[in-house]
Amino acid sequence: MVSMEKIAENKKILKVMFTALLVLACFQNLRVVPFMDGAALKVVHIASLAFFPFLCAKKEIRINKPIAGYVVYIIIISLLDLSGYGLSSLMFNYIFGVYLVVLCTNCGENLSYNDWLDVVCCAATILMIAVQIKNVRGYENFVWYFEHPDKGHPWGLRTIISDGLNLESTWLGMFAFFFYRSRWKLFYAGVNMLTAFLYGSRAGMLVGGAAIVWLLLPELVKLKKRKYRILTGIVIGAAAVVLYTSGLYDAVIGRALSRFFSGFQDAGSMGRIRMWQYAAQAFLKNPWGCGAGNCMKAVSAVSGEYYSEGNIHNVYLQNLIDQGLLGELIYFGMLGRFFWKEKESILKNPFVATALVYCGISMIQFRGGETLMFILLGMELTGDAWQEDQLKLKNPFQK
Repeated sequence: MVSMEKIAENKKILKVMFTALLVLACFQNLRVVPFMDGAALKVVHIASLAFFPFLCAKKEIRINKPIAGYVVYIIIISLLDLSGYGLSSLMFNYIFGVYLVVLCTNCGENLSYNDWLDVVCCAATILMIAVQIKNVRGYENFVWYFEHPDKGHPWGLRTIISDGLNLESTWLGMFAFFFYRSRWKLFYAGVNMLTAFLYGSRAGMLVGGAAIVWLLLPELVKLKKRKYRILTGIVIGAAAVVLYTSGLYDAVIGRALSRFFSGFQDAGSMGRIRMWQYAAQAFLKNPWGCGAGNCMKAVSAVSGEYYSEGNIHNVYLQNLIDQGLLGELIYFGMLGRFFWKEKESILKNPFVATALVYCGISMIQFRGGETLMFILLGMELTGDAWQEDQLKLKNPFQK
């Protein structure tokens, strides 16, 4: 009989398992049992337990000290504010996130950088195919969208990632960075960008555009040669002709760009501003934080208004109000240390580039504790540069 230790060292098995885990983390609407705060026990939570026997087979368990310490702080603040604001499911997201990092740094310790890239690209390909099949099946929502020029999104279109088209488009764009080794990189990035235009997602356009620029950076040196400049001009010209003559530009791209440059006059932007203007008051009332996920309760308390949004659409404001000033400073300290150590990798490591884009787009969406970001971070933290952060504990399941 093959021992669990041998199975745990089999790269093919591990890559399949981590690919499945990442795919299921993307399918965030696969809920099993609903519980507090509109959250639910999801398929990805149950699937992650498949790694537990591999953890038990390890002689020691490695835990990333900065991330674990930060989440412990979040738990303490949340429990201290339990009587005032209650408990939010976001705290459990952070706990699950630490568990995912532990899975990557322990069960995936033998996987190489290229192995992790294979895992992400495979999962992203499956996700993109599933999203496009879903979009084709929901074509009537796009028809409605084209018939109503005043609408910002094809409302009613179902999503796979979360409950919003912006988040789905954003994550599709984030995964584009990981295709930099593939001959299909521009195809994936192009389909992603078209999807962002069809969704009317400004966040998706920003991330998709950043991904295309990042993917093309190594190719820019070729433009020094005249033949490549001519070829590039021909391709761009041909694409422009096709877009204009087919009507695709006016119907999709022009409309999306008009929304992109509309400033803060649309309903989505005005809604964010309506929340952000009370952020300072909510923080001053809760300088030590009000607990993970309770930001909107605090904002409603000081504004006297009801908000349908579950978060403030700005991770930094969310953290400031949820975790207080100390929690915000810890978060910025962790970010600064991460990017300082990875400063040489931003233009060549998709994990680092994606983390940077996540930090940028966090100013207009996300709430922190994102499962997908924890998985990608866990993959990056298996690298040699981060081994000093690992706290090694004796496995209680080992004699």
